[in-house]
Amino acid sequence: MGKRIIISESQYEMLKVKLNERTYQQNLVKKIVGDLNANYKRALQTYEDRVSQDFRQKKVFEVIVSGEIIAPIDLSLYMQKKYSVGNKFMEQLLNDWCDDKINDELLSKYVNSDE
Repeated sequence: MGKRIIISESQYEMLKVKLNERTYQQNLVKKIVGDLNANYKRALQTYEDRVSQDFRQKKVFEVIVSGEIIAPIDLSLYMQKKYSVGNKFMEQLLNDWCDDKINDELLSKYVNSDE
């Protein structure tokens, strides 16, 4: 037998907003990841650190159509404008996409899409 929970109208509205927000964010992540998979490749660029004389690697992205290498900040700014999302959200999404940490359209760390 199911249990009934009695909540106030304001609690119901708050719960509804949270559920819709989660769904909205998952749909947004799915849409952006689809765009990234279709148009960009993950890549590592090796460079020499002039101070320590060591070789280091940094994450970069390759545009599939042109083969051009672009920096993460450039892709982040472009995607922020294209999808009207915040800087922290896009940084988290790009990091998770590069590291294959996106599961069920959820980021590894929750960041509001407006941040």
